Amino acid sequence: MPDTLLETICLSPSKATPLTPEARGAECLLGDDSTVRSPLPRFEVCRGLWVDYAPDAGVETDISQTAEGLRFSTHTTGTSPWYSLSFDIDINALRDSDYLGIKFDLTSSGPARLRVCLRYHLADGFRDSFAKEVIVLTGGVQSGLITHPIQSVLTSDALGSEVLLFVEGRSFDFTLGGLHPILI
Repeated sequence: MPDTLLETICLSPSKATPLTPEARGAECLLGDDSTVRSPLPRFEVCRGLWVDYAPDAGVETDISQTAEGLRFSTHTTGTSPWYSLSFDIDINALRDSDYLGIKFDLTSSGPARLRVCLRYHLADGFRDSFAKEVIVLTGGVQSGLITHPIQSVLTSDALGSEVLLFVEGRSFDFTLGGLHPILI
């Protein structure tokens, strides 16, 4: 039996429960109304949900739990070539599917772009496969679904996999209200 909400999503994607405010509260490693300022890279925000960026790159980011979701307020990404949110997804579930869908609910105070990436962990490293569609935040509440074909040639050799949301931009402020992977 899975221990965390994200394990439930990733092990049973066809019966996945959205990352709701109630569920986030139970899984969130941040205290109510607390803010973590510029944590070390590969910081576990919620059980199984990570934020990552290059170490020693001068990233200034505040991460907090709010009533609306998990807020990521980044003043600068410094010299880091990436800033990402990620979670593992069961490779066996991917092998039995043709498409990965990511349903999202986000609120932003201004512009930002997020690129969905499916990362295949292989014996000799990893391979990234990016969705053609990009999540473009323009301010306000936004919901949608991004779909991406699963590459069977990579799933057959993969040892594991994860979904990454790469955030583009030097500064941004958005709240993740829901994240729901769907396998088709």
